[in-house]
Amino acid sequence: MKHVMLLGVAAVFSWAAFALEAVAPTKGSVVPLLSEKQKAFMQMSHDERLVFFDDAQKAKEKEITTFDDRPLPVQLEWKGGTAPYRVDVTKQGASRPFFSESIPSNRVAVWNLEVAATYVWRVVGADGAMVESTFATEAQAPRLIYIPGQGKEFRGVPNMRDMGGRVMPDGRRVRQGLIFRSSGLNNNAVSTFYSRKELETMYADGTLAALRQTDPKAKELYGKLKAGKKVDWKHTRIIKKLPTKPGTPRLTEASRRYLTETLGIKTDIDLRSERERFGLAVSPLGPDVQFVHDWENYYDYARVHSIGLAATKTIFRLMMDRANYPIDFHCIGGADRTGTVATLLHGILGASDDDIWRDYQITAWHGGVNDARHLGWFASFVKSFDKFEGATLSARICDYFHKSCGFTEDDLNKIRSILLEDKQ
Repeated sequence: MKHVMLLGVAAVFSWAAFALEAVAPTKGSVVPLLSEKQKAFMQMSHDERLVFFDDAQKAKEKEITTFDDRPLPVQLEWKGGTAPYRVDVTKQGASRPFFSESIPSNRVAVWNLEVAATYVWRVVGADGAMVESTFATEAQAPRLIYIPGQGKEFRGVPNMRDMGGRVMPDGRRVRQGLIFRSSGLNNNAVSTFYSRKELETMYADGTLAALRQTDPKAKELYGKLKAGKKVDWKHTRIIKKLPTKPGTPRLTEASRRYLTETLGIKTDIDLRSERERFGLAVSPLGPDVQFVHDWENYYDYARVHSIGLAATKTIFRLMMDRANYPIDFHCIGGADRTGTVATLLHGILGASDDDIWRDYQITAWHGGVNDARHLGWFASFVKSFDKFEGATLSARICDYFHKSCGFTEDDLNKIRSILLEDKQ
């Protein structure tokens, strides 16, 4: 009997030694996914953001360069049990974990969780000990997505975010995990451009006059030089030699799988020109991903209303079919061409004027659209909808889809029914 009692005591001590306990986040806590600086920016008014950008230009190191386009990870920590641990993080109500990995230590960072969501996390030790807990994420959009690089060869995908997570003026939240915007999934093909010195020499010896017959940008530069107008040499790019192969990869095999398996992307809409893609016929995500890539006319905002109109129709017809989701659309930097599509989509979903502007300006976190040049382009694009009817920018964009694209209200409702949560 005494021997049995001793075995019983030993069993209790063994269980206590290996029991698992969740340390952080504490059960039921609400964790942030944006930094305090990112959240402060989101709370600024439109006029305050414009002043912020102006100040950032004067004190760039102090303001813009300290911004980060990555979300905050959720740091999970536990104690007890025996390594390695199987860690699963599952959104409440989901059928499969968003994160599921074997972890050698007692902590792990989990990236890219949805905003305003409750998660169940479970840790199981090699000895069978198990603990389960819950936490919620702050209801603060945007949902930023971190796709890291690896060394010099693979850059990763900066400036990526979920279009979902925002609450529209009618109270409905945009569904997450269905449509993403990002920078390029591979680098642009390499073209060689003439230097300023070369172009000035070509103007003097007449070569530029001949080149203007076949190159519209050379024609524009020639006209400015001949008229004595100021030339923006920083942004004057005239091709000297075309690329010979597609651009180098940005994705490792692990990050490619993350995008296709964890985020589940089925359609890659590439808004770059053929020169930038140069013969890229299959998505960098792989042959199983639908690759839509005929958008070289989609470069500047004005063309949405003219030669880019066919592209607009094709893109948004794709968005009317649930089978095409999840979708990622991008150019190379994820700012202007990508911002154009995002603005049109926000208009269909009913976003406020301020949220449409805010979504464009968030790209400043990545280091773009924080100057007068980009903001001027976007302001002109927004103003171009003034000829359409509606009290808000969103309403005028919808009128644009009706009158310029020939879309019916039922067509736009197909997109809304896919992307907007049901009314409560």
